Amino acid sequence: MYYGNTNYLGVGNEFGWMVGIEYPLWLEDLSFVADYISGTNSASVAVIGAQWTISEKKGWQISLGAQLPSLSSGNDYGTVFELTKFPPSFAKSKKEPLAIQSQL
Repeated sequence: MYYGNTNYLGVGNEFGWMVGIEYPLWLEDLSFVADYISGTNSASVAVIGAQWTISEKKGWQISLGAQLPSLSSGNDYGTVFELTKFPPSFAKSKKEPLAIQSQL
């Protein structure tokens, strides 16, 4: 769920839903990715594409996707290109199961 004012979202709804998915396709280097921001404001779009981890040791990813407007939003179609730098330690921790610890 999200909330934003007109300065951030533009004209349209102020509340809505944001959902996303990442699904590994090949050796955890290539993934299908998608996200959706509901509503009729300027941020209301879906992006569907692929994400490729170029170098896990150095922490680089490239993403390429199609931007599709939400119904009744009046937003444009587009292409999304993203170059992401992440901490190399993040890649290692992402593959290990999370442990929940508690102290009594």
